[in-house]
Amino acid sequence: RDYRRLALDAADRAEQLDRTLSVPYAVRGSVIFDMIGFGESDDWQTSLSNLSEAIARDPNNSSAWFWRGVDFLFLGFFDRAIADIGRCVEIDPAYAYCGKWLAFAHLLAGHEDKALLGYEHNKEAVFTSEAVFAAAYVRRGDHRAANSVLAAQYADVPALVPALFRAMTDPSFSNADRRNALA
Repeated sequence: RDYRRLALDAADRAEQLDRTLSVPYAVRGSVIFDMIGFGESDDWQTSLSNLSEAIARDPNNSSAWFWRGVDFLFLGFFDRAIADIGRCVEIDPAYAYCGKWLAFAHLLAGHEDKALLGYEHNKEAVFTSEAVFAAAYVRRGDHRAANSVLAAQYADVPALVPALFRAMTDPSFSNADRRNALA
């Protein structure tokens, strides 16, 4: 099923029923972002304008703040991303996934202290690549924490953990080592 089309149709129908709603705009912005990620669109402006309209209609729509922040993050506007995702956390402090993304945004912006603090505070949230935080721990010399992050991320492929850790810590890790690890 074309879930994106279904979501867009539902957003259109919701807007027809109540033109004051925020959610249809948030859904459209999120779906367009998803389409960008799959190479089916490059319309960042429409994604951002829908998310901005959702926020204008309901400044407490934490998901709209989060999704717009992620758009900004992928566009490289780290300060805007941190502000928007931070607003999501302010509105809904229990939104741990948003908290984990805020930590990721801080990491990309070079705020490692804030990133690792946010990561620790939101450990229960599932994130697509915990390994980026492992690399931050390695840079700090905290190899135990780095191994712990990798072990949690790759619990279903434990043999991968030592190779990843070595790739992060051993300057002599070569392309041949990388191929062997992937094999």
